[in-house]
Amino acid sequence: MLLKLTGSSCSGKTTLARSVGDRLGRLAVHDFDEVGVPEGADRRWRQRTTEMWVRRALEHQDRGVDLLLTGQSPLGEVLAAPSAPLLDGIAVCLVDVSDEVRRSRLTARDASR
Repeated sequence: MLLKLTGSSCSGKTTLARSVGDRLGRLAVHDFDEVGVPEGADRRWRQRTTEMWVRRALEHQDRGVDLLLTGQSPLGEVLAAPSAPLLDGIAVCLVDVSDEVRRSRLTARDASR
């Protein structure tokens, strides 16, 4: 099964995913962008990369492990991935945070770079 955790930057996706991953067994946790984002990444790149992640979810599924994937890829692109119908299921959770909190987190993140 593919579990998709999506939301805007600094909404808490990574923090939530790590917390869930630490508490549950048989769950692989990954971030969409961990494979690298090329200069000039476009919709076509994102769609190809989405298909790659769906295939990875299928590999995990074959071993009895679910894949929790964080990122901002649109749900429609996940559902449209050629391999998506082979998954046992797809579940999505949208994470949101107030604009004030998001600005504060972005400022703190930028200051630490």
